[in-house]
Amino acid sequence: MSWRIEQADALALLRELPDGWAQTCVTSLPRPGASAEVFAILVQARRVLRADSTLWLFTHRAEPLQDALGELGFYGHGTPRWAAPLAANTNTRLLLFTKSTRFFCDAYTLNYPGPRRAFHASTQSPTRGTRRRLCGRERLARLTRRCVLAGSSPLACGVCGAPYERAPASESGRGARRPTCAHRDRAGRCLVLDPFAYPGTPTGEIAHRYGRSFLGISDIAHVGER
Repeated sequence: MSWRIEQADALALLRELPDGWAQTCVTSLPRPGASAEVFAILVQARRVLRADSTLWLFTHRAEPLQDALGELGFYGHGTPRWAAPLAANTNTRLLLFTKSTRFFCDAYTLNYPGPRRAFHASTQSPTRGTRRRLCGRERLARLTRRCVLAGSSPLACGVCGAPYERAPASESGRGARRPTCAHRDRAGRCLVLDPFAYPGTPTGEIAHRYGRSFLGISDIAHVGER
């Protein structure tokens, strides 16, 4: 498992990375918003992502962004309904984009679908009282955690990088995972990418805590005000 944050030009560094390398991208757009260079960075991020990948994007400008990313080849899925309670009363929107119509998503970690009793209490949506007590940073951390866990797996193929999917409890026991490719090599790790990393972002810490590899790019020219 690797973990690092590079202080570099995001566009230049992404151009050096191989195609289909990362499993998921969890990031926040700079507050100044949708400049041409930011979109160029997202284009390169799309190339670096696997075909079954997800892009979880925190932004302040949802509608124009969805149309623009659609023109870049992303499939837009709007705001996941499980994200609405944690994002309530904030100016930040969480949007889900994918590289193709078929993508990897561990729905178990989102507490949807399925009975509530099958999930750990920490995955439940907060009550109204809890939402009032959560500050903006705590809400962002909880949303980021769900994005990382849903968009990646703690196991991946060491040959092709394909994430392992959760096996039915009746097949291998609760919590077991099975490969989604023919290689049967468990040596790999899913890579979480953040091309707009900034000091204090929770993405890298969460990826490390749950056994994912992580690459963050801290580009002072694009981080901007959050």
